[in-house]
Formats: sequence, structure tokens, C-alpha cells
Amino acid sequence: MLNTLDECSGLTSENGNVPPDILPIAIWFDSVEDLANGLAYVSEDAYDNPLGKLKFHGARIDRATREEWEAWRKRAADDYVQRGALPGPWGYDYPDNLNINNPDAPKYVAWCGGYRRLKLPEDMREKLRALWPAERPRFWALANEEEGKIREIISDPKQPFPPSVGRWFIRFGIPGDSPADGAPLRSARRVGSRGQSAVRWPTEIYPFLWPPITSAVPLISPRPTAPSDVYVQKLDFRDGALNGFAACQNRWDLSGLAIEQVDPGWRKAKRQVFMVDDQVVRVGHGEPIRLLQPRFVQERDEYVFIKFSFGL
Repeated sequence: MLNTLDECSGLTSENGNVPPDILPIAIWFDSVEDLANGLAYVSEDAYDNPLGKLKFHGARIDRATREEWEAWRKRAADDYVQRGALPGPWGYDYPDNLNINNPDAPKYVAWCGGYRRLKLPEDMREKLRALWPAERPRFWALANEEEGKIREIISDPKQPFPPSVGRWFIRFGIPGDSPADGAPLRSARRVGSRGQSAVRWPTEIYPFLWPPITSAVPLISPRPTAPSDVYVQKLDFRDGALNGFAACQNRWDLSGLAIEQVDPGWRKAKRQVFMVDDQVVRVGHGEPIRLLQPRFVQERDEYVFIKFSFGL
């Protein structure tokens, strides 16, 4: 599946408005029969990753007349062959996948999420070190009400790198933050009528797993069949092996409805755990489950992971 660029303002590759390295977001599914969960390729690193299965050869945006568009629709419809769970011939015949009451909602991805990993400048590391727990865990997170301390550290506007203006951490692009731009590029360029100055720098990206997904590569998302004693949310980092990917899920799973069918009240009654790989970072019980997800996860005093998500 390709999350194509939403660009209807007249900007084109021919006029130099679109970076030549523009990168739409692609989603890999293990089977055309199951489009409920997938793996998004959200950076150039994903295509270079030895675990990746896709190659990207380029994209561009060109102007089309109404007649050309209608001819394309007819050609696509004439050539279309129904396969598996594909929703239709034109690529945008997508069901109302955000509506949890839609019976088709469990069939198609609706949301992708992950964590961006940023290496901190030395002066930020010094400030972060003062917050690092005395046990010196590799991965750690502050309580939700204290996360503002991390935001304050990484908001420093005086950092010289990467070059841009404003708070340091917002200089780094977020996958899906602009439907017209595609994924952040190594060139840091973005779509625009005034050229493509370098203002949107990419980061390392890693998948965030929400149950029932238990692994990003290979993608493992078993249908819940019985209650569990513990439910795990995970940043699937694997010491950098999953760089470039985000995990995508359907609205039914994301809302917890699939689990609720076999384990009513699981959100509050069961133990909840947030992990980075095999290390437990947070444990919850009885509170709203989404509060378990840290906005920021720190790796020692060297890196910060920042959570992101985007709809499809």
C-alpha cells in the first residue's frame, strides 16, 4: 500500500516545487489477504535496512487534466483484478476505516506509530544526566507529569545543528506530519513553491507495538482468543536493527475491541507493561492504558526517543 502525497495546490516536479528525492510512505503486508496490520517504510533508512523487503525507485508529481484523470480511472477499472482484501481499482476506494462501528474497520490499517531516536548534543546530555535514575538503567522514562522536564531540555533554540530555526527537536521531521511532503528526507527538503531549503531533517525511526502486535519483523499479530495476565506495549528497537519502520494497525485493534471481546475490562483490570525490547520501563495497573506510553523515552544520557503517530 502506498500513502500517496496529498498535493492539490498546483505544485509539481516539473516546476521544481517537489524535491527530486520525495518519498511517499509505503506499507508492507505479509499477505494481500490481510491488510489489517502492516509495516510502514517511513524513511530512506528503511529501504537500506537488510530486514526491508521493498525498494524505492523514485516518485514525482505532474499536472493532469480532467480528461487525463478520467482516462486513468477507466484504464485502472478495465485492468483491475480483485485480489485478497484489496478495496478497489483506483487506490483510494478506502473504507471508513476510522469508524470502529464500521464492520470493515478490522480489515484495514488506519494508524501507524513509532518512536524517533535523536542523539543529544553534549550540553543537553549534561542536563539529562541530572534526571537519570540512580540505578542508571539503559532505557528510562519520567512520570507523565514530569515529562515537561525532558521537553524543556530538548526545546533549546540555540543549538547550531541541525541548521534551522526554532526549538531543537522540532527541526526533525515527523513521518506523516504533512500529507503533502511524504517522509522526511536526508536532504531535509520539503515540498514548496519557494524552493526546497533544508529545514526538515530525518531521524532514526522505530516501531511502536500495541497489542495484539507482538513483533514488527516478522510482523506477528495473533487474534486474541483468551484473556492474558499481562498486556505489553513495546518500542521495538532491537539495538537499532529496525531503523526506518513504523507499525500500522487497524482501528479495531487500536481501540482494544478485539481484546475486549475475549477479555472484557482488560484495560483497567489487567497488568499493563511498557517495554523497550526486553527491558521493562513502566508498569501500570488500573489506570487508563494509554497513560502507560511515555511521550519521551531516554537511552542512558545519550539519546531521546520521541513518540509519534499518524492516521491513514
